[in-house]
Amino acid sequence: MPVILIKIGLHTKYLVQNVNKFFFNHPLLIVDDDKHSQSEERYFALGKTNAKRKLFVCFTVRHHLIRVISARDMTRNEKRSYSLL
Repeated sequence: MPVILIKIGLHTKYLVQNVNKFFFNHPLLIVDDDKHSQSEERYFALGKTNAKRKLFVCFTVRHHLIRVISARDMTRNEKRSYSLL
């Protein structure tokens, strides 16, 4: 599934190159984001890039495309949860 980036903050160049591959690395935890899913289904994912950078990615799916809303490094608590997978 192709990835289209919408907004990803300050480290855009790095993330554009790596978020596309993020969805193919394992383990990948994807959860419904009910809190922010008012007008469309939103999800968040915990995973890692090919360079082993651990990311939190918020995204939606439109017309068979993954549209990334936000991507950032995982927080300490997210890293702890991710390590349990």
